Parts: sequence; C-alpha cells; structure tokens
Amino acid sequence: MAHRTPGVVTRREVAAGLAAAGATAALSYNCPCYEPQSRNGNARMLSAFITGLEGPELTPREAAVLREARPCGVILFARNAIDPDQLWRLTQAASAAVGEEILVLVDQEGGRVQRLRPPQWRALPAAAAYMRAFASDPGRAAHAARTSARLTAADLRAVGINTNCAPLLDVPAPGSHAVIGDRAYGPRAEEVAALGAAVAEGLMAGGVLPVMKHIPGHGRATADSHFDLPLVSASREALEAVDFVPFRKLAALPAAMSACNGGLDETEAVASVAPKLAGRALQRFERARAVLGQQQSFEVAEAEACLAEVLHLAA
Repeated sequence: MAHRTPGVVTRREVAAGLAAAGATAALSYNCPCYEPQSRNGNARMLSAFITGLEGPELTPREAAVLREARPCGVILFARNAIDPDQLWRLTQAASAAVGEEILVLVDQEGGRVQRLRPPQWRALPAAAAYMRAFASDPGRAAHAARTSARLTAADLRAVGINTNCAPLLDVPAPGSHAVIGDRAYGPRAEEVAALGAAVAEGLMAGGVLPVMKHIPGHGRATADSHFDLPLVSASREALEAVDFVPFRKLAALPAAMSACNGGLDETEAVASVAPKLAGRALQRFERARAVLGQQQSFEVAEAEACLAEVLHLAA
C-alpha cells in the first residue's frame, strides 16, 4: 500500500501487521461507544503500531522500548510460549512496561497455525474441519465453531492474551499457494463468512478481540506473503464476487489485519515514525478494546465435548 489515510499506519510501518488501530473495517460490532481515554489516566498516548517480542521473557531492552514507544499492542509467537505460568508473566510484564491495558495478540487459529500447542495447551482443529465434520448440517458446523472459539477465548484469557488473529476469511482458489489450504473454513465465500462470524462471536463472548484476516483476501495468492509479495491478476469483478464477500459481510467486526512480524530493531524504527493514536483511529481502538470487558458464562464440559467431536470426525 503506497498511500496513507489520515490517522492510519501503513502496512510497511506496522511491524506485526495488525491494522487494529486503523483498520478499514468499522469498529461497531457489539462494542459500546464512549469517549476514549487512557485507562490509568496516563497523559502519554499509545502509539499506532504493534510489535513482536524476542523470546519467553521480556528483556530489559524490550521493556525500555515498550515504556518509551508505548505501542498499542504486542503479538506473540511460539517462541514466546513455554508454559502457562511463563506466558502469564510475559504478558503481564509487557502490559506493565507500557503502563496500561494493551492488545496482546496471538495466532491461535487451530491446525497448522496454533502458536500455543500441546501438550501445554489443547489441540484445535484446522478451520476446514468444521465443515468436513458437519458437511450436511451448516448450522451444527457453525455451533461447533462458535463453541470451540469460546473455549479458546477462555484459554487465551487465562494467560493474559486478549486478542486472537482469527477468523481467517480467505476463500481459497484452485492453483493458489498452500499457505491457506485447510486454514480456510471452506471453498465458498458464503460458508467462509458464516463460520467466520461464528468464530468471531465465540471469541467476543469470552472477552477476546477477534481480528479478521487477511484483508482484502489471500485466497488467490500464488505466493506466501511471509516470504514473497503475492500478485493477483484476477479482475475487480471476480474479487468482488468472491474474495471480498466474507470481509464485506463481516465488516462490522472490531478489527482486521493484512499480514507481517518484526524484530526489535524494526520495532525501534517503526516506533520512531508511528503516529500516536488520536482522533478516529483512537475511537476505533477504544471501541475494539471494549470487547475485552465482556465475558459471558458457558459450560466448559459441553464445549470440550463439542471440540472433541470435531477433532474425531475430521480426523
């Protein structure tokens, strides 16, 4: 993206890739509207970028960067997670360094993309498993996806993670790169949108912010954007008819992301140019952060049984 929208950080400037602070999606889904303000009265504003961390413990240099730059979030990877106790200490240390509640993100889709993995954390099915398990009953598939997401939300909140980079709304196309594959909920835009909505609902019911991805669609890409720049030759009409459909249907979700992660050197470079969260971007961020305060009760045993059924039927 070569252009800049006022109040929005460009993809190049967002080290971890989340456009939560300036996402093109509206921040209105199930989110109360209120005037943004610092959670602890701190007059220093958060910055409009999200950064990765190097390992399982916050280093003194990282803590100093977080204190000075005050990013609106941190994103975690497998390298950051050893066990629940360690991960809780890390997430708390990161938030404490910034000085207020920030977004703590992870990619916990299930299947191949699950940063918190067994045996320390539960196994989760790939997105495609829900429709495979209940191909003749879309309603049951959506219920299973929603229930599993609610269970995932509880697991994430238990270790201080409040944001999940899911649901994935890409619609895979024949001949596309395998980077998406079974990470997609299905081959058709309508079922991707339906199951993606169910996952987002389950996450929000557990006080976890969902981040739909990979806007505006990675399903046709013939390259993995982690390593190469994907080029798509499809017409605008074809993209409108398929790829954009799930994102348009779920445009009221709180946040969206495109891709990317950065090291500490990149973080410092980004921090030096990233704007402070202000104006409409801050309003969108605060409305997204409001999701974190809503945690609905649920039957854990029932959710675990539902998840086990999906894993069994899709095996």
